[in-house]
Amino acid sequence: MQEKTAKTIKIIVFIITFGIIGFFMIYFADFFISLASLEARQELRTQVREMEYWGWFLVFGIQFVQVFIAFLPSEPVELLMGMIYGTWGGLFVGLIGVFLGTICSYYLAKWVGVPFFKLFIKKNYFEKLEFLQDEKKVAISVFIAYLMVGVPSDVVTYLGPTLKIKPWKFFFLSTIARNPKIVTSTYVGHHLVEGDIILSIVVFFGTGLLSVISIIVGRYLTRKKEVIPVEGDYDDSNNLH
Repeated sequence: MQEKTAKTIKIIVFIITFGIIGFFMIYFADFFISLASLEARQELRTQVREMEYWGWFLVFGIQFVQVFIAFLPSEPVELLMGMIYGTWGGLFVGLIGVFLGTICSYYLAKWVGVPFFKLFIKKNYFEKLEFLQDEKKVAISVFIAYLMVGVPSDVVTYLGPTLKIKPWKFFFLSTIARNPKIVTSTYVGHHLVEGDIILSIVVFFGTGLLSVISIIVGRYLTRKKEVIPVEGDYDDSNNLH
């Protein structure tokens, strides 16, 4: 792909994506601001639960889109799931969303190739994920990448087809490793809607401390590794079926 064409595609995709996000942020600005109120959060929970299956599909769809579009933050979505369905109900919906979202992202990356996603992902993200190229430790590396808070884990999905690990194992490990991060956010979300702000703050700062530790561990693991070779299309033979 020529550099000029690549830049054009990047600009178009960013304009469309952020245009849509910006529209919804402005359109629902009053709604987002209202969530600062406990009554508004409780009313939201009641309304979505009254939608029954449609409410479940709505929340699931939001989680799916967040995973599929890797640069969208996951924490607000996970907080929302906790607010509506509680700690464990939110975790259940979240895991289904990330599992199916990961599968779709994985095969999309396999179809279009890693160089395409390189257009939209910062170079230092690839450098953070260098340790995934260790063939002898790829399974544990994938698990760690999704487990650590400081690693851009959703980006790992787009690198999945280049790793020497079977797809089903990749999907399983990436989903299980997300459990601690998701359940922490759904727990905070649940207590936010119950009005327990102090506990939510304590858990929030505890998660922040975990993030710092994860970043330190991530830097230690990625030190002295070579950069992931993302130039050119990946070799399909690297993917074990």
